[in-house]
Amino acid sequence: MKGKSGVEHIINISKKMEASDAAAYLDYHRHMQSIKLKRLEREVSDTKEAIAKFEEEIKRRRSEIDAK
Repeated sequence: MKGKSGVEHIINISKKMEASDAAAYLDYHRHMQSIKLKRLEREVSDTKEAIAKFEEEIKRRRSEIDAK
C-alpha cells in the first residue's frame, strides 16, 4: 500500500467519528489484528516443526549414504 499504512488509515478514519463509535471501530480492528497474530503464530510454529522434520529426514538419509 502506497502512502499511509493500513493502521494509519484506520486511525485517520476513526478521527472523523464520534468518540464512542471511534472506540468501537478501533477495538474491532485491534481484535482482528489479534486474530491475525494468533494465526501467524500457529503458522510459524507449524513451519518450525516442518523444518525440524526435514532436518531429521535429511540427517537420516545422509547417514544411509555414509553407511554405504
